[in-house]
Amino acid sequence: MTIGDNKVMWIEDRETGCWLWQGLTYPDNYAKYVGHLAARRMWEEQIGVIPVGLEVSHRCHDLSDCRGGSDCVHRLCVRPDPAHVVLETRAENYRHIRERIIKRAQCKRHHGPEAWRTDSRGRNRCDVCRATSEYQSRFRKKVGGVVVFLEPIVLERAR
Repeated sequence: MTIGDNKVMWIEDRETGCWLWQGLTYPDNYAKYVGHLAARRMWEEQIGVIPVGLEVSHRCHDLSDCRGGSDCVHRLCVRPDPAHVVLETRAENYRHIRERIIKRAQCKRHHGPEAWRTDSRGRNRCDVCRATSEYQSRFRKKVGGVVVFLEPIVLERAR
């Protein structure tokens, strides 16, 4: 019996069309089948051999209901269909992931993507939060074991 024939291992989500894996998963929530990614095994059984240098990549993410990351339900999708899983290089996959992150980019203080900038290490940083953090660290003081923020003293010029 092949993975594609085993309907017990996956169910179809009527809203998204994803074939959601019902078997074992890796710690990062990717579908696991006999020590391999289930989406990869499904592709090999339903479509053919995956060329060296290419890997399966999920395309079925809907940014309106999925924030990505290890709790993403789309990591369980094993449907070998271009709208769900495609083959691409790791660099292409990372580029697509980065595009999705930028589209939904919002810092923990809810500043939008216009406030984001990529730093020298390739990390996305919120300029507003960074400036606020630098400002606060300049005026932070520990008083009796409690951290307080002091306002800067602005001296007015004598007229």
